[in-house]
Amino acid sequence: KNLLTLDKILAEDVMTPSTVMMTFHKSDTIEKVIQENSPIPFSRIPIIDNDLDDIIGVVYRSKILEMSSDGNSEVKMDEIASKLSTVSPEDSVATLLEEFLKKREHVFLVVDEYGTTQGIITLEDAVETLLGAEIVDESDSVEDMRQLARELWEKRRKRKRLV
Repeated sequence: KNLLTLDKILAEDVMTPSTVMMTFHKSDTIEKVIQENSPIPFSRIPIIDNDLDDIIGVVYRSKILEMSSDGNSEVKMDEIASKLSTVSPEDSVATLLEEFLKKREHVFLVVDEYGTTQGIITLEDAVETLLGAEIVDESDSVEDMRQLARELWEKRRKRKRLV
């Protein structure tokens, strides 16, 4: 059933919204990242320059841990960041699965037509959509990031007494 509807499900429907996206600044050192975020809960973390709309790449948790164990604690995030391809919020999950395979990447940045970062989508998100089930591993502290974003928005709305 899910296979037949993949062309109707959009990136924005399954992505991790930017409001709950973990990021590191390009000038953060490995030492700082580990001290402030240990254990690092995600395997791929976007690297920002000025703000969320200025993402310069992605860093892999495994690379951070490898560099740390090799004694390279002063290396900055922008020195180990990899390229991060962008997709549109309107791209279908079917299209994204093809792109993940073609580009041999595991994460895309979701950016709207104005250049605003909407979130990130991973190969895992696309496969979960295909299977119709969450893939949860031992490092997942939150199962559904979109649900977390909604809950945080509701709390802000109530706190600020918005409609």
